[in-house]
Order: sequence, then C-alpha cells, then structure tokens
Amino acid sequence: ATDPDGNLDGIEWYVDGTFTDETSSISGDSGTGSLKKSFAEPGTYPISAKVFDSDRAYSDPISWQIIVEEANSAPSASINSPTGETTLTVGEQIEFAVDATDPDGNLDGAALYVNSNDPTDRDWSLSSGSDTASWTRSFDEPGRYTVEAEVFDTERKYSNSVSWDVTVEEEPNSAPTATASKPAQYTRVVAGEDIELAVAATDPDGNLDGIEWYVDG
Repeated sequence: ATDPDGNLDGIEWYVDGTFTDETSSISGDSGTGSLKKSFAEPGTYPISAKVFDSDRAYSDPISWQIIVEEANSAPSASINSPTGETTLTVGEQIEFAVDATDPDGNLDGAALYVNSNDPTDRDWSLSSGSDTASWTRSFDEPGRYTVEAEVFDTERKYSNSVSWDVTVEEEPNSAPTATASKPAQYTRVVAGEDIELAVAATDPDGNLDGIEWYVDG
C-alpha cells in the first residue's frame, strides 16, 4: 500500500463482503500488510482488503478468489485372506490379500512387511476408492513370522496396518522306500551255506540312516 500523505494506518480484511474484524497495521507512505487465515469448510471464498489512513480515508478494495478443497483422508485396510493364524511348511506358497477403501478415491498401492522389516514387496496396482492387493509368498526357514500390510493413496497417506501370524514348519519327514536287490525274494539254499542279501533304498528327504534285518519277523 502507498499513501501520498504519508499517514497509512491499516488494512481491513473481508470474507464474502463481510468484515472479519481483522486488521493489519501499516504506517508511513508505503507498507505491506498480511493476513493468515484458514477455512474449516470446503468452498469458494471471495477475500478482499481495504487500506485506510489515519483520517479513515479508504482505498479501493483488492480481492482474491480462494478455493478450499477437502483435506485428503487416509485410506483404510482390512484382511481379505488368510482370515486367521496360518501354519504352513517351508517352501509352501501362500497368498496374502488385503481389501482397501479410500473416501477420496485415490488409492495407489500397498506394502507388505515381514517381521516389521522394510517392505518386502509393493503392489502398485490399486486405484479408485475400493480395491484389493495381494502377494504370493513362501518362507525358506522354519519359525514364527509376523506379516503386515498397509495401503496408501496418491498423496502417500497410509492406512492402518493389518497383520497375520504365520508359523512355518519343517516339511514332514517322508519314509524311505526299500526294494530287494539280491537274491530273488524266494531263494533256496543248503543249510549252513552263506547267502548275501542286499536292499536298494531311496529317501525323498535324503536322510537315509541304516537298514535293520529281521528273520521270521
């Protein structure tokens, strides 16, 4: 603001033509005044200001159009599957899925965490106001794991966290398989004569340990 008489006194502020009871002080023949203001509701607000001097002479108003938008809201997440504590074996695959909703309709993705570490995987396929993210995982080591997921929107607001308790067990031990190698399973020998018996064995777990021998059961 400038004043040729050098008696600037203040600035009055108006919203939609109504005086806000807020003024900014200025003095001399030039100065700058400002107003900090927030708006509780979305909408379009005409803002105007008038500069006045110590004799209450007023300038022409200057104006702005302020558009106030809804604040972005965080999305929400809920468990889709599995629906409870889960037990599986080492190497077995499992799908984790989470349902996402966003009141602003700007879903963007989801993140999966194992034992609270950095995200092990992100799903960037989410969009709109309702969607589902999913991941297929397996575990290389036995133990108990906490798996968590969050969804986020395009403004990187994150949802609540959902979680699963997962128990990973060693794969059950499989019994070995044995076949007679020699001699034929029905063989005649002379009393007192030695005979060599041989068994061929395989084990899918690779942990063969020995052979026990029985006579007549």
